Amino acid sequence: MTMCLMLAAAATAVEICVSPQGDDAAAGTAAAPLKTVAAALRKAENAASGAARTIRLMSGTYRLDAPLRFGYSSEGLTVRADVPGRAILSGAVPVTGWKRDPSDKR
Repeated sequence: MTMCLMLAAAATAVEICVSPQGDDAAAGTAAAPLKTVAAALRKAENAASGAARTIRLMSGTYRLDAPLRFGYSSEGLTVRADVPGRAILSGAVPVTGWKRDPSDKR
């Protein structure tokens, strides 16, 4: 009986893959990952209730333009790096187009 319950739970597991080179219109699989963590959260929250849900972040930097919000619909959700230490969530904004002030003699 216990074995049947574990098999049933495993059958409802949902894994959503994300890659900085992905596409938010993709399926969210390893072969067709999503691009943003926000899109993965939306997809995870819409997954069947009671399903074990995991968001797997492929290596790279994920720039966040807003805070990630976890609520009741995120209960039981796991977010993990595909390779530990290789997925970076960053709220920093890259600074581009700047030039040094010519009067600054440092």
